[in-house]
Amino acid sequence: MKVLKILALTFSVALYTATILAQETKLIPLTTNSEKALELMRTVMANAEEFRGDDNPPLLEEILRLDPNFYFAKTYNSLLLENNTYRTNLNNAYENRSNVSEIEEKIIEATYQQYINLNTILADKIIDDLISKYPEYYQIRLVSADLKNDLKDPYAKDLRYAEILEQNPNSFPALFRRAQLHFQVDNSVVNFPIEERDLNLATSFLLKAASIQPKNPGPQRFLGNVYRGQNNLSMAKQAYESSRLLMGEPDEIDSRYSNILLMLGHVETFSGNYKEARKLYDESLEFLDFKQKPNLYQYPVFTYFYERDYDQAIVAFTKMRSEILNSNEDAQWKTVNSILMEENIFVSHLHNQDEQGANKSLQQLAGFKRNDLNSYLTSGASREQLLTIKNNNDIDLQELRLWKDIIFGASNLEQQLNRLKTLLEKNLAQDPNAMTLYHKYSGYAALMNGDNQAAIRHYSTVSDIEMDDDNYHSYFYALALRESGDTEKSKIIMKRIAENTFATRGAALVQMLAKRQL
Repeated sequence: MKVLKILALTFSVALYTATILAQETKLIPLTTNSEKALELMRTVMANAEEFRGDDNPPLLEEILRLDPNFYFAKTYNSLLLENNTYRTNLNNAYENRSNVSEIEEKIIEATYQQYINLNTILADKIIDDLISKYPEYYQIRLVSADLKNDLKDPYAKDLRYAEILEQNPNSFPALFRRAQLHFQVDNSVVNFPIEERDLNLATSFLLKAASIQPKNPGPQRFLGNVYRGQNNLSMAKQAYESSRLLMGEPDEIDSRYSNILLMLGHVETFSGNYKEARKLYDESLEFLDFKQKPNLYQYPVFTYFYERDYDQAIVAFTKMRSEILNSNEDAQWKTVNSILMEENIFVSHLHNQDEQGANKSLQQLAGFKRNDLNSYLTSGASREQLLTIKNNNDIDLQELRLWKDIIFGASNLEQQLNRLKTLLEKNLAQDPNAMTLYHKYSGYAALMNGDNQAAIRHYSTVSDIEMDDDNYHSYFYALALRESGDTEKSKIIMKRIAENTFATRGAALVQMLAKRQL
């Protein structure tokens, strides 16, 4: 029933966006034997560009029913990365890439390198070369911008959006995404360093995007983020409510409406109204199906971090972990989301000064990580791919062990840091920022050992892009600066953390501590 409803809605969306798209440069060629599947795929791509991507999973299912050999559609990230379906589809598309246009072929190759071989550097080169050959297709530049984002290069990402706007000054997706370089969105979106962000410019981009699509709730939703970035919570609330009004309250599951309630919950969190925040967060979860809930479930529980009530946080995260494990979802989804909950349980034990509880969580996580690797074994992954996945799992576990050992004053920190360094070095060919984690924890460890200069040296090695929105490590960097006598710079960082209005686990752990330092 929902699929049919979405199909009906998206056809009207497609008609509306057709005039927008007609003003742009050419759309990339797509190879399919079904005209209806082609029409739906154009709608899927427009949805993703225009803040409607949550409608896409059922549409993609319908597309592949109409044409099981629509290889480009098989590569489109339909929120299926958590299970074997997407991986199977992508492998199949890669094996049959000679049957599609050259543009589709190269995008499939790049997607395969990014998600199967975990080699974003090579994926980025493939798409850069494709743009050189076919500069007129704005959609290739959008793919490129996403890859620049994953490589944590906001400048190259911004250049791609600027190129699109040079071709078409009224490009909604370019205006929309270019604005996001200047304010926090979520952990997946890389921003300019704080001192280079221009909230006024972001506002102008969003207002122009809104003028192009006045009924699209997306610009108003992100204007709310701009106002939060200015610490203007009342204006942020108004913008979110405007976005909410444009959507209208749905009578069924709707993740975009859920997201607006989530944003309103953030406003209450940073207003110090934690009970009201939890009420809004809980309401937002009611508009999600169970499979969508775990990630957003974190936010109401993070409010307990602000209140230093780690016991209640452990109870809440344990409850969700049990619900995940007892659900009827596929095994890999259960593993991935159990890891998410267990990591939060671990962090709660850690900051509750419960070493025994933290050790127990680490054991649980190690078991979940083994299950995760086993899921790849059954999916036909190559030996090289399995080694990369295992190394990344080992990095995750080593980071947590190191975090624990630093907090509880273990004597083998140098050995643990060297192990992390060795694991991270294996990823340098695929990730130029691979050593960031090593320097953050080296700085943290040095500070806890009383070596403020070494702490500053390591933290200063990390780029501003990687450091500015990491409130947790920024807090310890600020402590090192203060202890070394640079009180002015320390105070600037502490003030930024104290006035932060974006909800992350790290921010929730240290914001109150930063306020006490001022």
